[in-house]
Amino acid sequence: AGYTNAGKSTLFNRLTQSAVHAADQLFATLDPTLRQISLPLTGKAVISDTVGFIRALPHGLVESFKATLEEVTEATLILHVVDASAGEKQERMDAVNGVLSEIGAREVPQLLILNKSDIQGVTGPLVRRDAAGKPYSVQVSSLTGVGLPELLSCIDELISDDVVTTVLTLKPEQGMIRAKCFELASVIEEVMDENGTIAMHLRIEKKNLARLNAALTAMKAG
Repeated sequence: AGYTNAGKSTLFNRLTQSAVHAADQLFATLDPTLRQISLPLTGKAVISDTVGFIRALPHGLVESFKATLEEVTEATLILHVVDASAGEKQERMDAVNGVLSEIGAREVPQLLILNKSDIQGVTGPLVRRDAAGKPYSVQVSSLTGVGLPELLSCIDELISDDVVTTVLTLKPEQGMIRAKCFELASVIEEVMDENGTIAMHLRIEKKNLARLNAALTAMKAG
């Protein structure tokens, strides 16, 4: 997420090796685009490119974009992309955080990405960490690729704490839950015994594991 023209789509393309439309204009990205990436610690993760934000949007547009941005509230981590060469960095960051607050996503953890370091120039370490040692900002250039390996490592580090490896045992009649496993988790392996019982070996976010367990409980109760 980020202010319009911060370089989100170009960065998204570099991280995912895809070809999402990127242009120096308002609302070049109107709908969220999803791509899968692989991280050493976390395994498979989904990254989304969202619409660019601006200040003082007309009310009707704010409501339209809120619908587009709803999935941000479900994110494990928001990559807040900032044009480091812009003269109004703080104002633009405040505008983005204002919209995130409006849609109920202000409490989602953020990693600040200072993009366009090829223009601004890298100042200090590429990665800055807080008192607890966790990364909170990364300097990158989506054009030259500077800082991208460090960015991926930071993403992996921040979201791996929310990912667990577990085994879910499903009976043959619980095929709907099996489908949910592929939707919500990275399936490492599935093993079926002679009775048709399936052991699903998963890497999954804790909140999604809770959703699967709740669905299993509801199915058993029904």
